[in-house]
Amino acid sequence: MRRYILETPYISVVIPVLNGEKFVIRCLESIMMLDYPKDNFEIIIVDNGSKDRTVEMIKTFQSKNSQIKLHFEKIKSSYAARNLGVKNAKGSIIAFTDIDCVINKEWLTNLVKGFSEDSIGGVAGDIIPENGDSVVERFSTKIGLLSQKMVLSAKYLPLPYAQTANVAYRKILFDQIGFFDDSLISGGDVDFSWRLMLHTEYNISYVSDAIVYHKHRTNLKDFYKQAFRYGYGKIFLYKKYESSVFNKIKEDTSVRIKGLGNDEIIDTNKSGVNDISLTLFQPLLKAIYFGGFNLGKIYARYKI
Repeated sequence: MRRYILETPYISVVIPVLNGEKFVIRCLESIMMLDYPKDNFEIIIVDNGSKDRTVEMIKTFQSKNSQIKLHFEKIKSSYAARNLGVKNAKGSIIAFTDIDCVINKEWLTNLVKGFSEDSIGGVAGDIIPENGDSVVERFSTKIGLLSQKMVLSAKYLPLPYAQTANVAYRKILFDQIGFFDDSLISGGDVDFSWRLMLHTEYNISYVSDAIVYHKHRTNLKDFYKQAFRYGYGKIFLYKKYESSVFNKIKEDTSVRIKGLGNDEIIDTNKSGVNDISLTLFQPLLKAIYFGGFNLGKIYARYKI
């Protein structure tokens, strides 16, 4: 295969945000520390209707950093926000992350290395949970919530996909298969990955050293709402696909996801997170998570 033509292509980093005042500065500061050439990337932040100080804080940061572009999306959807970012992007590669992530300084450099072959349409990096004090955070880490390795391996899922907390795609893909489905409140990243495998010859590559650090939910209320959204989104996502489609992708899944050896697939039962408080609260946390997830599925079926 031919190598990707440019070693440092121009990249657009797209970040949706909604009421992210607790995270926005640390996220942007980490991006400004990237070792990637400053003239070769832009940061597109799309506000989705924040009611806190998020926009004010971004504008203050923006006044000192011309690479930052701020846009506003009225449709309440993180996927609609990402779509607006893509439409305004100048880069040949579009990288995505979330506002509650802190970026490793070699993130873009290592993502670009994943595009070393023309057959690669998307590159997914690792999502590492930040160390948290709350039992909710520790439980989320133990079950592998937001683990890029797990969803790419499809070990506990019907099909692999790349999460938008840490992924980059060639911009031409959006011309070929369209944008994120902004009707989905969850699972838009899943849908985009599946369409890539269904409608193009491109593959997805996993690069373990393209790292972002993610902050898990810290309290039971947000944890429950997250689970509910996942369950709700799953029903609407699966409604778009028939079982025959899943089987078609499964036939060649092993060759469509590159760079993920068996040693990279995590076992959530051996995550290294083990303490007395977690052991005591784990049954309750499981009940809250799966209760929220299943209730979300029930509510979605009622809405369909």
